[in-house]
Amino acid sequence: MHQPLDWKRVHAALFREARQRGLPTERLSRVQDILPELIHSCGDYSHSRRMAIRIGSRLLDETPRIIVPTCPAYPNRRGKFLPVTTLKSGVSLVTIRHIPFLLRVTELIPEASVTILVASHEANDPALRRATSLSRKEFEHRIRGTIHATRKRVAEYGWNVEAITDFFPSFLACRAATIRWIGNDQSLARHIDADTLAREHFYQLFCGAETYEEKRARTTKTAAEYTCLGRHAKDQAYLIVNHTTTNLAWYIPVGVALLHHHVSVY
Repeated sequence: MHQPLDWKRVHAALFREARQRGLPTERLSRVQDILPELIHSCGDYSHSRRMAIRIGSRLLDETPRIIVPTCPAYPNRRGKFLPVTTLKSGVSLVTIRHIPFLLRVTELIPEASVTILVASHEANDPALRRATSLSRKEFEHRIRGTIHATRKRVAEYGWNVEAITDFFPSFLACRAATIRWIGNDQSLARHIDADTLAREHFYQLFCGAETYEEKRARTTKTAAEYTCLGRHAKDQAYLIVNHTTTNLAWYIPVGVALLHHHVSVY
């Protein structure tokens, strides 16, 4: 059960922002009308006054822009991932699960643009290449196949599809710097430990037999990826759509406007 939002304070904050930006009152009124229904369609991470204001702020833009991080086409059945033994070139499970949610979102905000981001950087992961028995070149080829298949699948909606490393060229450099920052900040150590334990089932599916330290390093890397994408989204004024995962917590402190799609794929 979601706690009721203080919509009076949300609307007041958006009124102040619209006035500061010199926006027409009609745009503000429309945002105030659709925001409660949009938030109601989202999961828990979108149900706070702070997040509602962030989302509303992005809706005040003339053309709100939504980015949707997704993974490559790993094996799955009945809406859940299976142990990773291969990689296909089709539309990924995460994208398939997101499409109905994105259609609801764009029904409410038809002027929004949508860009699906495929995790092209996962071709760099030795553990995933071992699990799939693929070379880096073949892994990259299948990711390109997923990008092509996804473009065909969502063309009727007018959505874009890109590799995350093309959309955000400094992503890997940002990740490397953020990994160092997380590793050096002892105040984050318990968060990383807790996430590592919480993601055990995920690691069994995707990475097989790894030591705790290897899993912890993987957790740190993933936290850095969410932090980097979140900062980029905030800096460039994007909304992010993301499925349910422990990693969502890394979006919050960097100021992301998050449309949490409450769906689990693990």
